[in-house]
Amino acid sequence: MKRMLSVSFCTFSSSMRRPHVAVATDIGCNSTTHCVLAGISWAGTAIWYLWLVLSFRRKTINSQPVANLHDFTFTIALAHAKMALGVISAAYSTNYPEAVLAFVALVLSSLALMCKTKIGR
Repeated sequence: MKRMLSVSFCTFSSSMRRPHVAVATDIGCNSTTHCVLAGISWAGTAIWYLWLVLSFRRKTINSQPVANLHDFTFTIALAHAKMALGVISAAYSTNYPEAVLAFVALVLSSLALMCKTKIGR
C-alpha cells in the first residue's frame, strides 16, 4: 500500500531543481504524468479496499452454511485471520520476512488446533 500511494508525495532534492515525485526523480510534481499516476494509485487503493470488504461479506455474512464442515464461529475466525494475515504479510514481509512467516504459521496452526476441538462437541 505504501508503494502504491507513494506516487502521490512530492519532495525537493535540491534548491536548484523543481519538486519531483518522491519515488521517481524524473517526474515533476503537478505534471500530467504525476496526476495520472496519483489518480490511478488512489483508484486502485479504493478498489482493493472495496474488494476486501466485499470478499469479507461474501465469505461470512452472505455465505450459506455448509453441513458437517465447521461451525460458523470457526468459519468467521478463519476468514478474519486470513484477511488480517494478508494485510500484515503485505505490510511487513519486506522488512521482517522470517517474523511474518513465523507469525502466520503460529496463527494458522492455532486455528487448526481450535478446529479440531470444535468438531468434537
